[in-house]
Amino acid sequence: MNVSTYENLFLKYVRKFYTDDSSVQRNIILKEKHSLHVRDNIIEISKGLKLASEDIKLAIIIAIFHDIGRFKQFSTYKTFDDSKLVNHAKYGVQVLEEEGFLEKLEESDKTIVYTAIMNNILPPCHLNRIQNHLKILFSIGITGVFIPISS
Repeated sequence: MNVSTYENLFLKYVRKFYTDDSSVQRNIILKEKHSLHVRDNIIEISKGLKLASEDIKLAIIIAIFHDIGRFKQFSTYKTFDDSKLVNHAKYGVQVLEEEGFLEKLEESDKTIVYTAIMNNILPPCHLNRIQNHLKILFSIGITGVFIPISS
């Protein structure tokens, strides 16, 4: 699992939404920077939790793609408000599937990524490996639910 491949897919996808419309462009760049900032935080948190190397890579992929639905959402609807028209988490999973961004991941890892993205809004599941990734996301405020991290 080469994380830079996923980062490049993300950046290439986001740049499709670059535009001369300054309002849209400002918001696209805002979410692009946000996603990369979350990635940076995830790296530090994952290392602090002493996650296995493959789990750190998976956490980074989740961080990179956690808001992937926001770009199409804002470009199309000019809002980040999920209560209007589209839920960005569901939209994000749809984008990942349509673009084939996760096709090289094992099915179990895809499930973790999709579940974590859906839990950006929805309540957390109880599966152990997924929960570890969700704890990281929740701890930095990506989701609306907080799960305390304990050893």
